[in-house]
Amino acid sequence: MKRLFAALGVAAFLLTSAPFAHAQRTTDAGADAPKHGRLDLDALTPRVVTANTPTIKVTGRLTNISDRRVSRIEGRLQVGQLLASDEKAQAALTGTIATDQASRWTRVSDGLDPGQSARVEFEVALEALRITAPGVYPMLVNLNGVPEYGGQTRIAESRMLLPVLGTPGGAVAQPPSPATITMIWPILDRPHMLPVTRADKRRVLRDDELAKALPPGGRLSNLVEAVEEAAPRYSPIGSTLCFAIDPDLIDTVQAMTEPYAVRSGEHQVERPPLPAARQWLDRLKDVVQGRCVLTLPFADVDLVALSRAGLTDLEKLAREKDAIVTQALSAVPLQHVAWPADGVLDTRALADLDETVVVMDQRGLQQNPPAQQPVRVTAAKEGVQTGPSVLIADPVVNTAFDRAGQSGSLRMQNALAAIAYRAGVVGKTGGSVLVTPPRRWTESTEELSELLRATAQLIDGERLAKPKRLTDLAAVFNPGRTVPLNYPQQASADEISPELTGKVLDARNTVRDMLNYMDEDAARKIRPSELTDPLQLGLLRAMSSAWRNDPIGGQVANTEVMDQVAALTGGVDLVEPPSAYALASSSSPLPLTLLNRLPVTVKVRLNFSDTPGLRTESVEETLAPGGGRQVKVKAEVSRSGQFTVDAWLTTPTQPKGLPLGHAKRLTLRSTAYGNITLGITLTAGALMVGMMGMRVYKRLRYGPTAKKPVEDMNERVSQAEGT
Repeated sequence: MKRLFAALGVAAFLLTSAPFAHAQRTTDAGADAPKHGRLDLDALTPRVVTANTPTIKVTGRLTNISDRRVSRIEGRLQVGQLLASDEKAQAALTGTIATDQASRWTRVSDGLDPGQSARVEFEVALEALRITAPGVYPMLVNLNGVPEYGGQTRIAESRMLLPVLGTPGGAVAQPPSPATITMIWPILDRPHMLPVTRADKRRVLRDDELAKALPPGGRLSNLVEAVEEAAPRYSPIGSTLCFAIDPDLIDTVQAMTEPYAVRSGEHQVERPPLPAARQWLDRLKDVVQGRCVLTLPFADVDLVALSRAGLTDLEKLAREKDAIVTQALSAVPLQHVAWPADGVLDTRALADLDETVVVMDQRGLQQNPPAQQPVRVTAAKEGVQTGPSVLIADPVVNTAFDRAGQSGSLRMQNALAAIAYRAGVVGKTGGSVLVTPPRRWTESTEELSELLRATAQLIDGERLAKPKRLTDLAAVFNPGRTVPLNYPQQASADEISPELTGKVLDARNTVRDMLNYMDEDAARKIRPSELTDPLQLGLLRAMSSAWRNDPIGGQVANTEVMDQVAALTGGVDLVEPPSAYALASSSSPLPLTLLNRLPVTVKVRLNFSDTPGLRTESVEETLAPGGGRQVKVKAEVSRSGQFTVDAWLTTPTQPKGLPLGHAKRLTLRSTAYGNITLGITLTAGALMVGMMGMRVYKRLRYGPTAKKPVEDMNERVSQAEGT
């Protein structure tokens, strides 16, 4: 009996101690991702640790996303070793690095039923994490609990980087040679404007999403407000910024300052001028005054896809729209600097650029050159190996932006920590940190402002870095290293598809051909370019890099511009006759009506199909705008009866013109004799007249009783048979 009780006691001890052992294992790196809860962090105070920081406070909300109750929920902070290399920094950003220095557990909640939420709030003394030196540390917010029918386990977590610029009573970061920081601040959106011709005197948007993005609280307003709050014009952090602005966005917002329309299904809804549009433009104009402005290609087009299709004229057009930004914002854009979509280019696209400096990602270059110094990239152009200088966007900071998946409000924590890391590490030897955020980022004003304030703290408060304008960074006379270009396979897969690019190529050719045969009408004073320019810009919008991650949106944009191109060519047409044509003679003229609905004059050629029995010639005409014109086509028929012929209009281009409108099938009825038939008839008539004349001659010569030898023979035969 004693042995039985002893065995039961050992079993009970093992059962009760198992959860504790499991809880200890959950602190190890590489633990399975939690499946019981979701942690949304609201705040981390402070975001950057300094010598005046005694504690770190975490606040947020935990939600039970499992199908069972979770009890005895506790939380704590864990940190890993100081990041001393880019490899460690990349590992920390991907969550594959150990965080084995932990604080004590703090009770968060007694328990949560499925779907329930609880407030998370606890504070940890900095010394409890045993952080003794400045630097950047990987940090884990770890929540443990006991689900029903199970032992204690990790139920939710949040990983991030913690920048430490100084410790209480300890060391302060003081690099011997501070790094320089330059930050591009992107102001762009996906295209919203429809390619409606300027002759219509009204701008039409495919949606009204910008009406939500421009007022306070909207995405585009946040980008401006954060700079207003945290990076004033004459502050040190303010001089690090260079605003990358899409002319298409400025053009669209300007259109919204006047009455405009929004497409809704098959209809268009009229909109009054949007006050927020004018207010946003005025705020942006004030923010960029005296600062660096980098004009992006119109609609931020996919330069690689355009180059691959040979659409160099559209490439050039996209890069020549600086005037939109200059006029709207009274800014002088930075010249000869390019920042391509995704930070990569292939050899042909790079050769097409005439910029002397290109901002690129490290993955766009072979040999992984360090990001601290500019390099020169090689690209073949006209048989000569040459290439522009390349400023390399910091790869660690880029990874932090790419993995800004932090739930809740701390999405920029890793980015600001990565900037601090790069400033500290690069600061040991000097160099530059070029920050290139996501082109269409969607952060709140609070997060954007926190990013700017943390960067300003590196410059103003701790003297870890110095500001540097992009104009100064780009003024590199002789980069110290030359490297080959690398176009990643994934970038090729992300390009605008060859199918859509091929349609844009066909549409470009159509628009160009139409422009060659249109002229301004003296009365209407409308230039042909007013019809074709919006279509050219529509083609650029259809090739926007925004569609790299939205192929369906790209197809819609492509269809929209193709419909407008078809409407242009369909504005000139042949009027279908109401009934068949009756041709009374072999050379009766064929009356046809040509219609020009465009507000400009158009040169056209009228063509006919080859039809047996009918001969016509192509006719070239110049059609006045806004009406129809009847022409008479010379037609020769060589047979009678009913037959059909196809007629259509083209431009006068040789050898084959651009089709205009739609081909029409004409029905012809001919009651006239053709030349061949008439010739046969006249010949037969002449023979008949000749035979009749011969008969009369013989009668006159032999008399009225004279008989032909054949007739005389027949009479004799008849007499013999009678006998």
